[in-house]
Amino acid sequence: SNAGTLGIRGIYTSHGGSITNCTGVSTPSSGCIDLAENFPTDDGTLIAGEVVSITDGGSDKVVRAAPGSTAIGVISTNPAALITGTSFITGAATSNQTPGYVPIALAGRVPVKVSTENGPISAGDYLTNSDTISGVAMKATQAGQTIGQALTPFGGEDIGEVVIFIQTGFFGGLSLDSIAGTTKDDLLFEHKLLSQL
Repeated sequence: SNAGTLGIRGIYTSHGGSITNCTGVSTPSSGCIDLAENFPTDDGTLIAGEVVSITDGGSDKVVRAAPGSTAIGVISTNPAALITGTSFITGAATSNQTPGYVPIALAGRVPVKVSTENGPISAGDYLTNSDTISGVAMKATQAGQTIGQALTPFGGEDIGEVVIFIQTGFFGGLSLDSIAGTTKDDLLFEHKLLSQL
């Protein structure tokens, strides 16, 4: 049997190729900054930064997340460490992709394609998959599944990119203060809140 466990204790250092900007987003990064796992796919057109979901029917294969689907993550650009199913590789070796597989970020920071259909994205905003564009994330404004938090802003009109901290989970929705555009201390809070509904 090849079954086993992986335990990493103490300091972990990767000695791979020299990569100075793994994220490819506006400013240089300090190198590869995520842990990813190879997931099988039948879609050879998937690219780094796209939001993905699992295929219908219970398969473990990933597809470009369609509007209304439940996103599971983002395709990594260039992971620092990659779990392949048969090995754990690091550094420059992670760029040697196996055909029929894509690296899905499990933890860390990765660029993700975004739109501003729910408004401009600020650092700290939770992101979910787009309601209108497959493979793209948008700012989460209603309660529901999220794929992580934006670390960089985006306010453009076309599809752009932000760096996201991968953290799948559930977003509880915007606060009443945020919806009303004021604070509860404002004497007109209730009026302003009701005018937004």
